Amino acid sequence: MKPGFEIGILSFARPLAFCLLYLAGRQLRTLGAWMDNTDKPKERAKAYLVVAILFGFVMGSLMQPLYNKGSECSAVGQPLVPCLFNSYR
Repeated sequence: MKPGFEIGILSFARPLAFCLLYLAGRQLRTLGAWMDNTDKPKERAKAYLVVAILFGFVMGSLMQPLYNKGSECSAVGQPLVPCLFNSYR
């Protein structure tokens, strides 16, 4: 498969998903600390969010060409997997 880097919907959806997953996990750890009567998480959330945004943007941009090709295959009614992986030969 030919690698590519495109900016599209996944370039913005991935960072949002990574940030939401991190914040949900942090809230669960805070709840667990409260239930155990221990200290809450002390990591710098802003730094983790910046890393999650950057990582999500890069991963989403790398996945965008495959997503676009999948949309094209679905639009013409071809089977998804053979259409995706035979077109990069």
